[in-house]
Amino acid sequence: ANTANDYVKSELKSLIKAEDSKLEMENCADVNFKPVGNGPDWNGFMAALQASNIEDKNTMLNVIKSAAPEKKEEEIRNMILIYPELETDILSNLRRAEIAANCFEPKRSAEEIAQLATTDPGQLTTEELLYAATLTEDAKAKEAIYNSAAELHTDSWVA
Repeated sequence: ANTANDYVKSELKSLIKAEDSKLEMENCADVNFKPVGNGPDWNGFMAALQASNIEDKNTMLNVIKSAAPEKKEEEIRNMILIYPELETDILSNLRRAEIAANCFEPKRSAEEIAQLATTDPGQLTTEELLYAATLTEDAKAKEAIYNSAAELHTDSWVA
């Protein structure tokens, strides 16, 4: 879990520093990471070992199956000394991390959107401007908001 945590932090830093970055942050110090370890994947290890071309795989499988759960990892480390292909062919493929990102994008209230649509429409996105037009019943105000959207967001076919 810590290796994945370090990897994600380094990738996030490089994304922030990229010239075409759309991330509006200066560093990733404010980002909270919660690493969670899932423990060893014994079933995946046993299946990968069974499917491998290692000569003494049946002997290895018997040793691992007969070992107590708390001793399995130690037995594998001992086997790696004798069979280095176990680490390169089997274990390297089982090392993985699952990364889930929960992102928060601040949203404006309907009142804020309605006020900004008439006072400073440049601060709103296309979607917010179009939503603002639905908040009023006044036809002239709607027209003014739609015109603002079309003028400000010329690259959007929606506006």
